[in-house]
Amino acid sequence: LRQDHIIILEVLLITYVLLTISRKIIAVWGKQMLQIFRCIICSKGNKEKVLKSMMNTVQVNYSSARDRKIIKGLASYNMLQNPKYKEAFAISDEFALKHSRVSNIRGYNTKEGSLCDKRAF
Repeated sequence: LRQDHIIILEVLLITYVLLTISRKIIAVWGKQMLQIFRCIICSKGNKEKVLKSMMNTVQVNYSSARDRKIIKGLASYNMLQNPKYKEAFAISDEFALKHSRVSNIRGYNTKEGSLCDKRAF
């Protein structure tokens, strides 16, 4: 003789046992299964998003940023140290390091001769 109200209790018990077992399996093997699944579908997952969100929070000083090529370009705002202006004004590296103003070029003997006449200024 089968009682109908027991069937409902049996279904609930079986469901509870299956959920408990599946939770244990997922806790142990879930991370590995997720990695395998990501590999199968060629997904990078969340790692790239996490790295991008942390990108501007890392403190880097100027010297190490320049050495690691994070910062590209000129080392200073001195216009005379800019290679394009050095070539245009025909000045040497030594002159550019010692001087910081374009007005210092007045009367300077450049590689091509006198750049300008002192009387013009």
